[in-house]
Amino acid sequence: MSACNTQVTSAFVAADCATWPAADQAAWRAAFDPVHGRRRVSWVRQTQYQNAGVFTRYLACVTRHGLPPDLHTVGVKAFITECQAAGRTAITIAGYVESLWKRDGHSAVLAGGTRLAQGDERQSEQHC
Repeated sequence: MSACNTQVTSAFVAADCATWPAADQAAWRAAFDPVHGRRRVSWVRQTQYQNAGVFTRYLACVTRHGLPPDLHTVGVKAFITECQAAGRTAITIAGYVESLWKRDGHSAVLAGGTRLAQGDERQSEQHC
């Protein structure tokens, strides 16, 4: 394994979220940067790195589609469609969506991260 996904350093944590909106970067650093002492979210470094990578790919997708750079139903659907077009397996895509959900579920803890809008959650429940 590479050092970037096994060692917790301020530089690696900053690199995880370097392309994200400023509020999301600040929340990620506050949660995981060792300079801030005890982390608010108890993810091991590999989990941090993997979830950050998925969110980075998600943000790139919504940007390509001209959508807002936050987590929402339309963006998740576009992300899934792109993953399918790229030949990702169903299990891989499910893992990506779980990573987005974990990040979103911890966003209140991340102090400022984006969350699905309430309307998005209700819409998703109606289609399941």
